[in-house]
Amino acid sequence: PKSMGADAKKAISLTKELTSMATTQNLEALLKLLNRDAKKLAEAAQMMTDKTIPAPIRKPLEKAFNLVFAQVKKLVNAELKAMTVAGNLTDLLNLVVQNEKDLVLIYATMIEETIPATLRKPLEKAFNKVVARIKKLIGKEVLGASELRKLLVSSSSSVITDNNIPEIVSLVGRVLDSANPKAIKEAVSTVRPKILKLIEGQIDRLDELKGTTVQVGTKLDEDEQEFIKKRRLITKGAIESLTGLKNLQPHELPTIAMCASGGGYRAMIGARGFFVGAEDIGLMDTTTYISCLSGGTWATWPYLLKKAKDKGFNTKDAQANLNDTTFPNSNPFLIDNIVKNTEKVRDIAANFFTKYFMNEPITFVDVYGILIGNALLSEMFGNNTYEQALHDMQAYSKTAESPLPIGTAIITNNRVKEWLEVSPFSAGSIYLNSYVSTETFGSRFDKCKITTVLPSQFAGYFLGTFGSAFALNSSDFLDESGLQNERAIGFLIEKELAALNKLLDLPVVGGIIKRLDIPLTQKAVHQVAKRRPLAAELKNFSYNCTGKLKNAENLVMVDAGLAFNLPLPPLVDRKEREVDVICVIDMSGGLQNKKAPAGELLKAVKYFEKKGIPFPVKESDFKDKKINIGFEPCSVFKFSDAEMALLKRTGQRKNNLTVLYFPWCADISSCYDKGDKWCGTFNFNYTSDQVKELAGCMSGNVKKSEGKIKQAIIDSIKDKTKTA
Repeated sequence: PKSMGADAKKAISLTKELTSMATTQNLEALLKLLNRDAKKLAEAAQMMTDKTIPAPIRKPLEKAFNLVFAQVKKLVNAELKAMTVAGNLTDLLNLVVQNEKDLVLIYATMIEETIPATLRKPLEKAFNKVVARIKKLIGKEVLGASELRKLLVSSSSSVITDNNIPEIVSLVGRVLDSANPKAIKEAVSTVRPKILKLIEGQIDRLDELKGTTVQVGTKLDEDEQEFIKKRRLITKGAIESLTGLKNLQPHELPTIAMCASGGGYRAMIGARGFFVGAEDIGLMDTTTYISCLSGGTWATWPYLLKKAKDKGFNTKDAQANLNDTTFPNSNPFLIDNIVKNTEKVRDIAANFFTKYFMNEPITFVDVYGILIGNALLSEMFGNNTYEQALHDMQAYSKTAESPLPIGTAIITNNRVKEWLEVSPFSAGSIYLNSYVSTETFGSRFDKCKITTVLPSQFAGYFLGTFGSAFALNSSDFLDESGLQNERAIGFLIEKELAALNKLLDLPVVGGIIKRLDIPLTQKAVHQVAKRRPLAAELKNFSYNCTGKLKNAENLVMVDAGLAFNLPLPPLVDRKEREVDVICVIDMSGGLQNKKAPAGELLKAVKYFEKKGIPFPVKESDFKDKKINIGFEPCSVFKFSDAEMALLKRTGQRKNNLTVLYFPWCADISSCYDKGDKWCGTFNFNYTSDQVKELAGCMSGNVKKSEGKIKQAIIDSIKDKTKTA
């Protein structure tokens, strides 16, 4: 009838479309329809529960929706049935290869969040059955290491002793010798001493760490509290020197932090340049924290890891080091430095063996971490590259001689996007309401207590997690003009695959990678990379303990850029840190878009609005021509007196928060003169002159803004004095 409402008419139309969709007899065609009509399916799911739509109209819609669900379930189960019941690994792998196209499409569809979860569940269930079958047959036919695994994953510290280490290593050898060809047998014999060393290290840690418990709540751990006390003794003199003020009292000293964004090698180079400028004007010594993300992590963690071993290593040395760590197209990720170095190959193989046999989750990030770790650390640490761990700088951080670095990732279990932080002292999340020591991050916990101590993660693993090129969300695959940059994506993947293929040629390392469920084909990587990151996985320390993921055995993590590109949450959300001044180093792509400037900062503003957390930057600031956000070397934001009065009254903030926003020098003429955009996010190949120009521009911007920086710190001191 003409009086029928628009929603009712829409429901009738959707019923017809879904009924037709449910008659599709080909899985590939049906999945393509699900992706194409995701919006309509979401509307249908919503209308099915809309009581304002008459039941005679809603019921047929619900029936049509259920028909689509039944058809998806029927077709995917039929398609994958042969794989889930394959009797041997050879047959199963042949089926996987034959059906690669369908598997990639199934995976891409099952993680497409715009499609109703109800329709994705049968895909996920069927896909996981195939994965489980692969893992079962790998364990049964290839590795056959159940006896060894029982030894290594036992929660009893008495199982692994000095007496049975030789037995364990011998068993590793027997398992590998029986499963691999002659070339691998020979290589394995050189790896055993490394495995022995790792297992011995685990034994040494068992007694030391077996009483470790999860810290429930967001209170700062004792090490960080002690760090803050010592750091204040250093920042006091530096703040007085920078501002010209004397005899500042403890309660007057502002806590100053830096926030280093993502943005690939551009972000790494720009942040290193900013650090040089900050050191030159005395800002670095006033700083307590450096929160970092992706490329910002690549700038920060390797620099401080090296400084922990060599206190004379400074920001200028770190910038100079970039001339060595950029790599040519012919040698992606400096991979030749691995394959030609027997010592490094042994370290990699031993780490892989130990992690796999101890039943730790292994994902693409383990492989990627080898590559990025080699590229960023090998010139600093040589043959000791693969022995570096994040908690190695713990002793140095306790001296408080440098700012405390905080790496970030996003937890994506159950499709949430919640921030996780890792410092030399602890790792954890407000969302999980729990933290553990960084040394035990990745070990097994149950009911808030450690049950099995696992080997420490190689630093490259976290550098890969914090900044994986495969962990970028879809917007990161847009170039500065906002168009899909297929050429850039393809080029990046091609370079990474070239490096991976060289790893695959190594007898032992390649043998392991080939036997794990890690997608390495270009087609699979390309398809998945466009849709969703390939995540890192570690054991969940909050398992059966506390928080919203206490039922999950593993934490799934990706580059925090999946949320937004500025790691502000550890500095703002974690109120216990009482940060007063934040220097935001924004090296994000598309930052100087005149229609929508500083897009990642705007995302952060909306994040804090949604969380109900006070933040001095407002959405209206982005339209204020006087501020000219994103186009000035430095913009300053703080709460007004009236805003602060309200925040104090409501108990939301004790002191003002000042944000100094430093956008990157996107107007560097040589970057665009030749039309090649060498400063693009996907470029990993910088010349020495380009490094010098980009880093120098960021360093110069700090010096240009010295007056603003000083005044912001002075104003913060005045605010704290008034509060006291």
